[in-house]
Amino acid sequence: MNSAGYAAIASGKISDAIVAFEMNATQYPSSWNVWDSLGKAQRAVKNIEQALASYKKSLVLDPGNDNARDAINDMEKKGH
Repeated sequence: MNSAGYAAIASGKISDAIVAFEMNATQYPSSWNVWDSLGKAQRAVKNIEQALASYKKSLVLDPGNDNARDAINDMEKKGH
């Protein structure tokens, strides 16, 4: 499902990607990667609060996820 989400992003269909990643998060809620991917898609459409929540969930599941940490820091530094 993550592959389908990234294929949708590559095609410019971010809304479809979000749906795919949300479905994946429902099926695999303990996967840090799923939440990281969802955060990326949410951020792409400026759903900053949702993106922050998804990235934070990813970071809780994998404290070593530097991508999530960097995304959170960047969004918080920019005030969004």
